[in-house]
Amino acid sequence: PTLVFIHGAGNEKGVWKNLMDELPYHSIALDLPGHGGSSYRPLEFMEDYASSVGEFIKALGFKKPVLVGHSMGGAITIKLSSLMDLTAAILVGTGGRLWVNPRLLTKIRENFHEAVGLVSKWSFFEGVSEDIRKVFSEMVLRTGRFVFYQDMRACNEYAGEGELKSMKCPALIVCGKNDLMTPVELSEKMKDKIPNAHLVVLENCGHMAHMEKPKELAEEIKRFLRGA
Repeated sequence: PTLVFIHGAGNEKGVWKNLMDELPYHSIALDLPGHGGSSYRPLEFMEDYASSVGEFIKALGFKKPVLVGHSMGGAITIKLSSLMDLTAAILVGTGGRLWVNPRLLTKIRENFHEAVGLVSKWSFFEGVSEDIRKVFSEMVLRTGRFVFYQDMRACNEYAGEGELKSMKCPALIVCGKNDLMTPVELSEKMKDKIPNAHLVVLENCGHMAHMEKPKELAEEIKRFLRGA
């Protein structure tokens, strides 16, 4: 099956490159509306993003894809799992709820550059290189204040806990042990609610596992798909 990679809030498809390079599957990453090379569409709720990705997959004719979603992309994957036939779902650094600190939402509106600095600080394990942090920050700055705020507000409004039990496909849940944005507890709750789920916690890793630990994450994905 084709692997479809769905990035998180304020990100773009290039965030997956190092992970995709480690995987031997037919894979494609997309830019959500308003991100990277995609034209802007005003999307208010996670259902809107899920509908957009569903249209993308249908247009390209992918049958029973594997969806790989990070953070907001994981929430989109959860939404789509009840709307289409999937081979598997891979949920990276996400949860059934994605609350956002209201002070961060305010900061994005009032001082975007400072907000990006905070999110960059909170998204990585302390040992990650400054080069990786810089790539991340520049990516979010390219996305821009309005779209990033739109993303974070959609995350704050998102409620997917009720859909977890209805997920029919096998699911791999991956979380960094040091994830401050979507703590391990959120992944553990998903593991308890999704009928056919496997949880992996990566040591010395924060919220951006695909940037911090691409080789380790690739090995977990390959192991999981061999048995899916």
